[in-house]
Amino acid sequence: MRRRIALVLCCFLCLGGGALAATVTGTDGPDRLRGTARADAISGQGGADRISGGAGGDLLDGGPGRDAIAGGTGNDRIAAAGDGAADTVACGPGRDLVNADAKDRVAGDCEVVSRRLSRDPYTSPESQHETQVEPDSFAYGTTIVTAFQSGRFVRGGASGIGFATSLDAGGSWRSGVLPELSASSTSAGPAERVSDPVVAFDAVHGTWLIASLGVSGADTSIFVSRSRDGVRWERPVRAAVASTGELAYDKEWLACDNWQSSPLRGRCYLSYTDLAGERLATQSSSDGGATWSAAVTGFSGPLTGAQPVARPNGDLVVVFLARDELLSVRSGDGGGSFDPPARVAVLQAVDVRGLRDPPLPSIDAAADGTVLAAWHDCRFRAGCRANDIVVSSSADGVAWTRPRRLPLSPVGGRRGHFVPGLTVDPGSSRVAVAYHSLVDASCPEDSCLADVALVESLDGGKTWGRPERLSAQSMPLTWLADTSLGRMLGDYISTSYVGGRAVPVFSLASRPVGDALRQAISATTRRRR
Repeated sequence: MRRRIALVLCCFLCLGGGALAATVTGTDGPDRLRGTARADAISGQGGADRISGGAGGDLLDGGPGRDAIAGGTGNDRIAAAGDGAADTVACGPGRDLVNADAKDRVAGDCEVVSRRLSRDPYTSPESQHETQVEPDSFAYGTTIVTAFQSGRFVRGGASGIGFATSLDAGGSWRSGVLPELSASSTSAGPAERVSDPVVAFDAVHGTWLIASLGVSGADTSIFVSRSRDGVRWERPVRAAVASTGELAYDKEWLACDNWQSSPLRGRCYLSYTDLAGERLATQSSSDGGATWSAAVTGFSGPLTGAQPVARPNGDLVVVFLARDELLSVRSGDGGGSFDPPARVAVLQAVDVRGLRDPPLPSIDAAADGTVLAAWHDCRFRAGCRANDIVVSSSADGVAWTRPRRLPLSPVGGRRGHFVPGLTVDPGSSRVAVAYHSLVDASCPEDSCLADVALVESLDGGKTWGRPERLSAQSMPLTWLADTSLGRMLGDYISTSYVGGRAVPVFSLASRPVGDALRQAISATTRRRR
């Protein structure tokens, strides 16, 4: 029967000289599948398949099994990640995109390559497996560290916080889970569930930091894990704890002042929403995150998504969402006090049906002191029907420019964009933004498809290049972890410059196997211009 099905597929492809694009699906055994002259979608289902693209821009999905995939002459998209088998991928002419596992062999003629960094190790029946979501990253020198949720619970949080570290600018990676943090950690920790991982580096003290939100019984805690090399992690420090019987903190974020010109170089900042006190709270550390100051109030009222950043003159700027406004506060004394809040912009955003997509800001500072903030916003679409990614900038952290739309798709197009992750190269004027998008922003929930992409500016955000797609295969929302607020890729996504190039880190889902999800963290490790 298997050979018979393969023969039918071959005949279908040959009829008409390939005049029509084909959708080709293999069998559970080893198949030979070939494309046509048009843009085909070819999918292996099991076994060691041999898949070859044709002359069009093809989607080639190896599926489970040890596959050999060869692109054709078009701009192909090759999905080889998620099955754990050692696939072999070659690309050929055209600008080709590959999603691969760490042990897949990917030829040098593939222009854009993202590799899976980790895999959810947990098997708890209460959390969803395999799922990894919500990555953050930071880079310094040739080292880049990313942290993410692993084993997501529907009701909130995850079984553990995973990490992946490259010491050679993304060439190779080591991964694991933070120890002594959650009940599921190697060497169990105090938290039942953990969330909101964020990464920073203190260059003065030579220490990597990962902050995590932990919940256990009546307690909400903010933990900071420390490491000298980004690979071996110490028992976490508890920077804050509250026993209120409900969630007391949310959306913590770390930033360290590493600027050579700053009088406060070596100070790190931890900003978060104090739900119990209904305020923006900020703590600081001057010893590499070993100890933390008491919290200082920067704003009173409902808020979320606070992100701090240090400017080269030593100022601290925190941007956050307060009701329907993005606001900023500035401190000139290392987080000891804050100026009154300034408006960045009035928020205009439309929810993506069935998807968790809060319009939180992503910020960074350039070497000239300019602070850039990105978020998703619908002000440029008729009837606010879909979101764009917009950017605002400030020379001092107080006065902000009008939001500028990034040219990711036509204004009247069907695509919608959401959840950006912005970074600035500290050694140049380059800016990069990773982001998610929907193929059709008006899609019914059961047919929506999500993608991941990256766009760069070479002049500090004044002009932008052409967006680069990173997901080989668009992801149906049913492939993603579920939450009480919708399916989840992450409340944030990340990009870091390392070795002079932008390395985006993102959650990528492959087709589930039965009831088992296959959602893991990937990083783009090769991107030729």
